[in-house]
Amino acid sequence: VLLPSGVEATSIHITGDLALLGSMPYGSGGSLLLFDVSDPLDIEQIGKMPLTVSDVVIQDNIAYVLSRTPGETLTTIDVSDMFAPVIMGTVSLPGTPEDSDYGRYRPLSILEDTVLIAQKKAGLQIVNAVDSKHLQLLGDYNEFLNAIDVAVVGETSYVLDKASGRLRIYDSSDPALPVEVGSYAVVGSQVAVQGTYAYVGGNDLRILDVSDPAHPAAVGIFPERIGSFDIAGDYIYATSPNFR
Repeated sequence: VLLPSGVEATSIHITGDLALLGSMPYGSGGSLLLFDVSDPLDIEQIGKMPLTVSDVVIQDNIAYVLSRTPGETLTTIDVSDMFAPVIMGTVSLPGTPEDSDYGRYRPLSILEDTVLIAQKKAGLQIVNAVDSKHLQLLGDYNEFLNAIDVAVVGETSYVLDKASGRLRIYDSSDPALPVEVGSYAVVGSQVAVQGTYAYVGGNDLRILDVSDPAHPAAVGIFPERIGSFDIAGDYIYATSPNFR
């Protein structure tokens, strides 16, 4: 699928037959694009919503969209019917576009009913999403000088900290007070975790074995520049300026 000229893909998330792709033009405005991916060889666009998207994650038929409208906002969207998505709730976030550097990093992840948002200089924002129609900003965790992305698996959080040039791994059993348990020196703009492997995308795609969070180890590399990516089953769906 090729996007129109002048439009940058910022994020992608796959669940079942639905793919959500966030886009941001180099000018103003933006879109959340919906695709039917039931046939990977014949992907069809089925919808479009007017949101300038930095990141999107789907959990239990609810899409959590981080956008600029024009301030920084977290929006929940019911996608149980992928042909008729419905906006449920929104919450405004602190920080500025310069804090979060929209269009370069995808900083959103979910831990049960808590949404974690890496906002660079604004720290790690924590949102209560128990009620998807009434989101509540709980506070922030400001240890990170430059938190650009976060992924969560179980009670473990993986934060890309640009200031230290490391993937930092945290015990997040208490989401409001994460405890660092390990780290690995790697440069990238996005992290995703599946099973016991962490994938860090940037100038290439690095694959780390994180079965022991205290001692992560590199096990592979895909030498292509990666814009945004998501993992579904045995496939990695990625955007890249090289894939044209």
